[in-house]
Amino acid sequence: MKKTVFFAALAIFALTLSFTACDDFFTDGWGSSRDYKASNIDVKVGDLDKWIDRVVGNPPLAKLVSEDILNKVTSGSLSSNEKLLYQRAGVKIAVESSGLGVALLSNALDTLADVADKIDDLSESELEALLKDILSGIQGDFVKTGGVDAADNIADMVKMDIEGLDTLSDGDVPMFGDDSYFATIATASEIAKAILVLTLAEVEKSGIDIDDWEDFSLEDLDIGLRLSNDGKIETDGSAEPSALVLAAYLNLIASETTGKFNDNFLTKAIKDAFSLADE
Repeated sequence: MKKTVFFAALAIFALTLSFTACDDFFTDGWGSSRDYKASNIDVKVGDLDKWIDRVVGNPPLAKLVSEDILNKVTSGSLSSNEKLLYQRAGVKIAVESSGLGVALLSNALDTLADVADKIDDLSESELEALLKDILSGIQGDFVKTGGVDAADNIADMVKMDIEGLDTLSDGDVPMFGDDSYFATIATASEIAKAILVLTLAEVEKSGIDIDDWEDFSLEDLDIGLRLSNDGKIETDGSAEPSALVLAAYLNLIASETTGKFNDNFLTKAIKDAFSLADE
């Protein structure tokens, strides 16, 4: 148990650091966020890690960088490996542009710590309640910062990797292809953060307050998704791309067999809250 608590505390500490890195270069070199210009941003593949570091704590800059990466991903001019690298960085930066990190630190850090500290001892209903508390605490700031636009940006950046995207019909299960960045280089933490952004956006689009959302039921959101009998997320044929991307992310967790999602406190909480399959 002591080992579990130690790693939980370490995870929270790492999460905090990842969301509070300084932005001195752009504060000094580019002026305030209102002075950022899209024409000044041209993200090269060799500089992706630098851009990821520079946008932390700066949603306005992250939004512009994310848009530049989206243009490159959808240009058709990248090699397969470059596309994977841009997608990974683009999703990370879009998550940052949503204000998720700042909102978590401002409104839900204690609840995050509670989940991490007690993850092995909580029932499914208790995990669901804590995850709901996290989402409820950050919903307001998420919307104000432009989180819905960030979610749509994520969807546009990765939807082409959903198998048979244009032919999905009633009862089909959206899945990312085996050669997508999700199956090759994405970490559980990255996937968890993207799911939080996509979930908050779909709840907001549905006009539902998090506190009134029962049992993480996707049917209640009326976005064309439902939980199948075998614990996967399927579409009724009417889901928009952003909802299909959320479904594909959740099905990634439901279908994974190595255990890495059970080892991450956020993806484990998501898995239990959405009643996903336990392969």
